[in-house]
Amino acid sequence: MSGSTTMVECPNLQASLDQYFQTCNSRRLFEPAPLFEFLNSDFNRGAANYSALLAPGEGKVRTAYLTYTQRILESAVTTPGTTRNCAATTKRGNLSTHCDIDTTAYEYVEEQIVNTDFRRVCESNGSIVAGKMLDMISALERKVATKVTTQAVALIGGVNSTIAEGDKVKVDSGINVGETYLKIATKKSAAAGGDIDPIAFATLDYLAMQNALCNNAPIFGGEIFRYAQLMRAGCCANTGISLEKIMDLYPNPVFYDKRVWQAMGSINDSIMIQPGALQIVWFNENNDGIANAAGITVGTNYQKQIIYSPNTGIPIDLTMKDDCGTLHINMYANPKLCGLPYDLFATGDEMEGETFVYGVRIVNPA
Repeated sequence: MSGSTTMVECPNLQASLDQYFQTCNSRRLFEPAPLFEFLNSDFNRGAANYSALLAPGEGKVRTAYLTYTQRILESAVTTPGTTRNCAATTKRGNLSTHCDIDTTAYEYVEEQIVNTDFRRVCESNGSIVAGKMLDMISALERKVATKVTTQAVALIGGVNSTIAEGDKVKVDSGINVGETYLKIATKKSAAAGGDIDPIAFATLDYLAMQNALCNNAPIFGGEIFRYAQLMRAGCCANTGISLEKIMDLYPNPVFYDKRVWQAMGSINDSIMIQPGALQIVWFNENNDGIANAAGITVGTNYQKQIIYSPNTGIPIDLTMKDDCGTLHINMYANPKLCGLPYDLFATGDEMEGETFVYGVRIVNPA
């Protein structure tokens, strides 16, 4: 028997691209969505769970009417200058508002896996299926973040009527046509040198006080975040104002959120929200629904349950079915964003139309 005169070739190798390159986890890359994460946080929800009020579980939904009373106008207080009257003639009632969730307005993603798909794949089947489910969660989460952000923009209210015309601007395009935004400038005019305007945040803080915000309101947008970063990196303006001191004094955090400015139609637009002024309601059908009542949420070839995103914690309805070697994975998420009523303040009140959700637009002089 003669010996071999050649070397056996090395077989083709297989490994994950992420193992050797920095891909930023491109497979499940979740662009920053700080507004969505803020709205879904315990800090924004507070102690009361509004979502549980409207969607209490067992696949049920409720219509809850919340009552509120408008504050009495100052003009209703008179100075008669006569003998005190023992009779009263004015009667005042209250109002109610409600927010309904459409159980059919869900976001949905699915994938089918056949048992022959992985026969020659190096990775274990369990790892592959788990990875595909995480991919689906990532896609669903991004779509939901976009949906909720767009709903938030649509809930922007008015501004205090005492704010000067030069500090506000009427919206003439997009989903908020006719609404009024607060206006700030981040740059000086070309005639003044075109430098950064150091007082934009001081102006915005002043406008927030005019709108009577009762908490520090975070801001989400595009260009305003870049301005905030420049202010933090600065030292002193030509006018002798300390940029760093201004940022120390300004209490409202600023976040970059592409979904916000894309929904608003301009990178110069942003949204300022008082914590608690917007609330997300989540509807889940697999939450101890009718199938659970019958004791059949898990069968020999299917399973229905709620899972939670490991990234943002959003609740997702998961249904899985094995159909003669074909695995069907279905995921659903159904959020609805609710806000304060536009008649929270009475007609004639300087705060009429305010919902504590404000649009902010950067308008720089030529």
